[in-house]
Amino acid sequence: MNNTRKKAPHIYNLNNMKKSLALFAFTFCMLFSLPALAEDATSASSPAKDPAKEKVSVPTLARRMQYGDVIDSEDIVSKEFPATRVQGNIIHSGEDLVGKTPRLAIAANTPIRKDEITTRQLVERGGTVTMVYKAKNLEISTTGQSLDKGSLGDTVRVRNGKSGAIVSGTVAGSNLVKVMGLN
Repeated sequence: MNNTRKKAPHIYNLNNMKKSLALFAFTFCMLFSLPALAEDATSASSPAKDPAKEKVSVPTLARRMQYGDVIDSEDIVSKEFPATRVQGNIIHSGEDLVGKTPRLAIAANTPIRKDEITTRQLVERGGTVTMVYKAKNLEISTTGQSLDKGSLGDTVRVRNGKSGAIVSGTVAGSNLVKVMGLN
């Protein structure tokens, strides 16, 4: 009999296993580091954006407007400004301006802050208003004096011109208050 021992096919050489494991680890590391290297190369070749040169388009007024002027869509034009100038509470949508009025005068072609505009006051404090009460087939109207200022849909107090009674109502139009019924 031959005492020479044959290696079993399922037993691996330890040196070959170490080499295979090292090759696998190297390949794995290279596969996952290549995208990162490519990104670094791309960012190094492209110039960094300068925030001072970045532009933002915002709505502005085409003409100077005063308190009481109602802003219409034709009054709005878009202008580009440096991004650093339109930070904070600057209005970015023309829809936020339509139907509003400046609190004070606003110059043309300038960014508009949210606190520079307000809803249009349809009823002024101390002004004469028409009070209207409607119920089914009954409509009563009279004049009164507004004790509050208000925009469309606001609730205001009104003193009846004939009786002196103070009632609440909803602003329904220019100098028009819809009086609420009693419960």
